[in-house]
Amino acid sequence: MLTKANRADIDANIEMFYALSQDLAHSSFPTYTDGIKTKEDFFSRVYAGLERDDEELLLYCDRGEVLGLIHYYWIEEEKYLSFVVFNVKRGAAQAIDEFLEYAKARFSGFRIDFGFPLENTEALSHLSALGLRRLDQSTCFALHFCDYSPLDEAAGIEEVTEQNYSAFRALHDRDHDDMYWNSDRLLEAVRGNTQNPWRLYLLCERGEALGCVYFTTVGGMMEIFGFDHKDGIFRRDVMKKLLIRSLNQAKADGAKHVVYFAEPEEEIAVLRELPFIKIADYVAYTMP
Repeated sequence: MLTKANRADIDANIEMFYALSQDLAHSSFPTYTDGIKTKEDFFSRVYAGLERDDEELLLYCDRGEVLGLIHYYWIEEEKYLSFVVFNVKRGAAQAIDEFLEYAKARFSGFRIDFGFPLENTEALSHLSALGLRRLDQSTCFALHFCDYSPLDEAAGIEEVTEQNYSAFRALHDRDHDDMYWNSDRLLEAVRGNTQNPWRLYLLCERGEALGCVYFTTVGGMMEIFGFDHKDGIFRRDVMKKLLIRSLNQAKADGAKHVVYFAEPEEEIAVLRELPFIKIADYVAYTMP
């Protein structure tokens, strides 16, 4: 059963919710096992949700026992919903069913994105069985900038502006029509119209755009959303040049850590050459 949580509910159960956040088999993304986000960060983020108009906290209970917390947020104008916490001690499949039923009327027509570690087999198996579409499977890495010294940068890298945005759009639109941060939303980021600042870079050679990267930094945390390559063909040298430029800039901007969700070829070809640490495998599903 799902019930709306109040401060007393959180006070009584926050230690259990945090303990679940440290167990990949019973927690969700964003993960608190990355060595970056602390117990204090978890407490602060959960309590903040009680005060926000676009978030809600739900207790998941069975026969009177509190088994977990579902903390979600929504963006009304985008008809988008996702999760801050979806941590359940047991009965994840039932919790998902109850949440989807709960959201059916209130969030009709919304896109709902779920993300779980590969170890959370109950949640992921159930999402698949429900027929939700798998968005992504990748590996989450982290880098601590205290362990990173700026490296020499390659020529041909330029910041994305409205003037060269068509070149970025041509790369990004090829494979990312279903990504939340599509070209239209990232154009607003370039214009400075998003809550947090973004940086986008292109790598060009002989007047041709070979690849791009796009990332944001919030509260000392750099998050790289992705790299795109010409013709959709992964190019090790392109990614490495763009990644070094991005890491150098983020460190100069004061970033303390970076999280990146890597495809297998990126891990083998590039990340192993830099001080990245593997955190967990990530799987995302979306509805509809």
